[in-house]
Amino acid sequence: MKTWMFYPMDNTVPGLPAPSFALPLALPLSFSFALLSSLFFTLLFASTGHAAEPLALLYYDRPPYMIATANGQVSGLSASPSAAALKAAGIPFGWNKVASQRIIDLIREDAVMGCGVGWYKSAEREKFARFSKAVYQDKPYLAVANKKLGLPKNITLADLFNQKSVRILVKEGFSYGKLGELLAKHPDNLIRTTNEISAMVQMVKANLADLIFLSEDEAVFLLEQAGFRADDFHLLRFPDVPVGAKRYFMCSKKVPESVINKINDAIRFE
Repeated sequence: MKTWMFYPMDNTVPGLPAPSFALPLALPLSFSFALLSSLFFTLLFASTGHAAEPLALLYYDRPPYMIATANGQVSGLSASPSAAALKAAGIPFGWNKVASQRIIDLIREDAVMGCGVGWYKSAEREKFARFSKAVYQDKPYLAVANKKLGLPKNITLADLFNQKSVRILVKEGFSYGKLGELLAKHPDNLIRTTNEISAMVQMVKANLADLIFLSEDEAVFLLEQAGFRADDFHLLRFPDVPVGAKRYFMCSKKVPESVINKINDAIRFE
């Protein structure tokens, strides 16, 4: 699904000379006008640092961060400030719904002039992508756990990882921020899946895994929207959990640094 939304471009870039050209006097007026128009738009795109095509904003359904609306727009905790920054910067863009792993592949391969919205930054991703300033910061992680797990609600992360039989469901290709560093030390506890987050919550309820880590923003929203009762799961909050991770534009290297700079100037989160 591809929905294009166009916004006016800013045609002033400090430090660039004003374009100048002359038309041959002998050309017919209609041809001269067409040539003038073509040259104008060519020079406009060149002088702004924007590509002629809109910036592709790659998203997948992940409430409450990215939620597709009935009018073809996308809103949410990371989508809304991202769109607001692009509009403020005068950068045209279009929303493109793509599976999460495919977004990583497209950006890694430089196959698109576009950005993923609301992604975590990691050393591995910085090898193939350009990142903006942060657009949002998550609340800390909690665990949505199957009721049969029987862990105390005041358990620490350190105690949790000492439970060798606990099955922790994680999404393939996702970054869990600083929590991910702890998860990586306990690979035998992990069950990996490419399912979307809502399906992963169902897997925990069906006892196919013991728990899933979600930010508190996401956990509260998903459980309410799915119609679960408060006592369908144990919500475990850990006193030693890392602070919530920040979310960014994650762009292919086809997106010029000049465009990233314009986006950064327009972001109001930091």
